[in-house]
Amino acid sequence: MIPRDYQLAAVQAPFDYYQKAHGHIVLELPTGSGKSLVQALFIQRILQDAPGHRVLCLTHVRELVEQNHDELMTVWPCAPAGIYSAGLGRRDTRQPVIFASIQSVHKRAKELGKFAVVFVDECHLVPSSGSTMYRTFINALTEINPQLKVIGLSATPYRLNGGLLTHGENALFDDIVSAKKLGCTLPRLIELGHLAPMITPKDALPQLSTEGVGKSGGDYKPAQLASAIEAQRDITELACAEIVRLGADRGCWIIFCASVAHCHQVEQILAFDHEIDCAVVVGETAKADRDDAVDDLRSGVLQCLISVNVLSTGFNVKQIDLLAMLRPTDSCSLYVQQVGRGMRVADCKDNCLVLDFAGNIAKHGPIDDVKIPKPPRSKGGGDAVQKECPTCVMLIFAGCLTCPFCGHEFPRPEIDISHKPSTQNIIGKADPVEYRPTKAVYGIHKKPGKPDSLRVSYYVGLKAVGSLWVCVEHEGFARTKAQQWWKTFVGGEMPDDAVLAVWECKYDQPKLPSSILVDESGKFPMVKEARI
Repeated sequence: MIPRDYQLAAVQAPFDYYQKAHGHIVLELPTGSGKSLVQALFIQRILQDAPGHRVLCLTHVRELVEQNHDELMTVWPCAPAGIYSAGLGRRDTRQPVIFASIQSVHKRAKELGKFAVVFVDECHLVPSSGSTMYRTFINALTEINPQLKVIGLSATPYRLNGGLLTHGENALFDDIVSAKKLGCTLPRLIELGHLAPMITPKDALPQLSTEGVGKSGGDYKPAQLASAIEAQRDITELACAEIVRLGADRGCWIIFCASVAHCHQVEQILAFDHEIDCAVVVGETAKADRDDAVDDLRSGVLQCLISVNVLSTGFNVKQIDLLAMLRPTDSCSLYVQQVGRGMRVADCKDNCLVLDFAGNIAKHGPIDDVKIPKPPRSKGGGDAVQKECPTCVMLIFAGCLTCPFCGHEFPRPEIDISHKPSTQNIIGKADPVEYRPTKAVYGIHKKPGKPDSLRVSYYVGLKAVGSLWVCVEHEGFARTKAQQWWKTFVGGEMPDDAVLAVWECKYDQPKLPSSILVDESGKFPMVKEARI
């Protein structure tokens, strides 16, 4: 095994850094660039140069614990390494090198003893709070050895809810050694043949809508997202048909869905309507069943795995040549991690086709240049109050009652009603935003107890920017306003039936406004004015 130039640069980077500074650093290494090998080479070097040192390698899933351990044993077969992971049935404590899951060791600092270096794989999961598993454990290790060095590894060195890992008053890490500095940016790795090219289809794909879905903890609320996506079975069926059509010459697929029920919905459509050999892997899937499904995908027994979150990290099947996103996410980190599952090189594939039915590319941008959101601020100007999910160790907002990653339910707080009225404004008004739409989508809008109306949704590219409602079945001012819109953009006599109105719009193609003014201050962006 001959290390690549950038892998050697990544191994050298901490040594160069610690000649000048004394903080904790993050090595930014793209998915598929060989983080496990970099870690193994560093461990071998430091233990051979300083045999008395000990190294601890932390991560959050047993698959990565095992993978990182096996990589070291491949590089250095006589490495003095052990594993501490309840999921793997091992609790080694005295070896010079320990690979551990944070859930198993976070209360075991004294038992494990003194370490010179702690590696944290997927370190974007480390919260800024000092009272969570990672931080409490690292603080305890620092008390044992005040000179402890922490080295993070991540393809996405920024937090779920915004901001680089070095930002914030309580940030664990002091500096980031970027992929650009190490010479391993995604375009360069693809150009050198170390990663597979990622391609997208030329034609637009059917898009799932997140209308009405709230956000919490840096992403969409799981229950609301699940309800919204599961209700759009017609779009899911169209998406599955496109996956089958575009993936006809591709043999290894992975599909990310919005919920467990959505996973089974997709499985049913693919298996029964299209005769695709597929399986669902979710958090509740037994370890043996999950391992069998992954092995079957790798060997070709299965063509497709369907998941909601569990295959976003710690999952390595190089043969994946089609990746479909049916799960909208507001987290650029999750977006990059999911797309990364298809980036590894294999003899059987030339590239990986990415099918985005969730608007993630439009929202976040290319995976090598994502729009990193700014971190939210609390009223006092510091970092937003956060907490750690005890099940999956992800950092979420303190107000979340349901973890957006694993669905863990937190106890409901008691309602405290103040004896004083709020002094905040009840109505806020922002200036409307102007857009130049490139497409309009027409559909029926139903509201209990009200007549149906024609819903017009305007898009700029793949992004929905605002909607308006044409009240063709209403009376009075609402109908008069609808007739004005119809005369301007469609022409002729407006029907009295919303279904007919939708039919006419789909076949007569109304004029697109030259620009629209959208009020984005409310829950939904509403078109206040459409200009011809």
